[in-house]
Amino acid sequence: MTPAVLRIGIAATPAPWSKNFRNYARDHAAGVEVETLLDPRQLRRPGRSPFNVLLVDDTARTFTAAAIADAVGSGTFVVGLFDEATGMGKAFLERLGVQLILPAASEPDELIQALQRLTPVPYAPPSQPGDEDRAGARTTTDPGRPRAGRSGGRVSAWYAVTGGCGLTETVIGVAESLAARDRVLVVEAEPLSSSMAARLSRSPAVGLSWTLGRIAHGQPALPDGLAGARDDGARPLGRFDLVAQTSMPEGPPPVDSGAMLGLISEARDCYDHVLVSVGPLVGAPASQGRDRFAGGRALLGEAEVAVAVATADPLGAVELGSWRAAASEMGVRGPAWGVLGRGGRARFQETQLADLVGAATALRPFQRLWFLPEDEAVSLARWNSHLVARGRWHSCIRRLAAGLSAVEPIPAAGTPGRNEAWGLVGSR
Repeated sequence: MTPAVLRIGIAATPAPWSKNFRNYARDHAAGVEVETLLDPRQLRRPGRSPFNVLLVDDTARTFTAAAIADAVGSGTFVVGLFDEATGMGKAFLERLGVQLILPAASEPDELIQALQRLTPVPYAPPSQPGDEDRAGARTTTDPGRPRAGRSGGRVSAWYAVTGGCGLTETVIGVAESLAARDRVLVVEAEPLSSSMAARLSRSPAVGLSWTLGRIAHGQPALPDGLAGARDDGARPLGRFDLVAQTSMPEGPPPVDSGAMLGLISEARDCYDHVLVSVGPLVGAPASQGRDRFAGGRALLGEAEVAVAVATADPLGAVELGSWRAAASEMGVRGPAWGVLGRGGRARFQETQLADLVGAATALRPFQRLWFLPEDEAVSLARWNSHLVARGRWHSCIRRLAAGLSAVEPIPAAGTPGRNEAWGLVGSR
């Protein structure tokens, strides 16, 4: 098998990192092709394969913000390197609209490894005997084949309204419950952190950015984009498949919302349920630059259900109301559910919180409101690296999963929906 070539374009710059990187790639990095670019028009030359990565820094002005946007739109991942001592700094790169910012002092080998995790055509050595026995985590379906005779799978988008609400465990618990009878994919699209690969003992080598890069280049993302088993032999947790968020020192890079919707569209043809862990819902920024939250806004118009998770306290109830209003303004298309997690045992507390949520969402109510109790089994499961299989929290998660299974696909745009008057339904 011939390894794929990772094509890297470097905007011409006098900075020393460029020469060091080019020399290292030439002498030590198999499967990497580097070319210096003196003009943005070199990105698109007839008869040449497109660049997978474009490296720019904060010392040269070879590429404008418009040229960067054009490169991103054509599927090239743009990385900016900064040097606070001699360059114009991170702010300059943010105004350019690069997708990831790293220090110019990064070692060439570390930088190449990072680019191979991020881009859609990383170098892969020829397969060796026994590779089949070391394959990744068992998948619940064959993502390479559309499901015959079935309509597209249901998509649910999961949002964190307050910190410490238990969003990650909730998504994992619901996915595991659904996977007992259906084909399930979890997409970790949180813009500020990545934790699911570690939580589920899966490899972070292939992340969301790499997967979306394949979509941008017109290539199928699945099953190659799924997180497989780790090299240390740890047993992967969960009966569902996972596209893990990309793990980088400065946080995950921003995702392209168009590529994200492309991934969701492909996943619908392969899975019964697609759960997307989005994180916070944030409006569009007033100024141009990197928008980490664009994917979360785009999913409001794509998902059958938008699920907002908050802590089970008065602040969480009020914040659920604010989230519901913001989601309506941003164009949520399907029903919206509220979840109050890590709640107490007293039934009167649930009643009071339900009343607070009802008052805060009087004009735009949630279709359903769910309560998840605080349960020691959840923290023990995280500590011991296993999944919750019993207890009060698990029982509530199973009911939440059953509710998702009963949701019908949202109608096409312009078609009246079934839930025109959404009410508040307490679910215990």
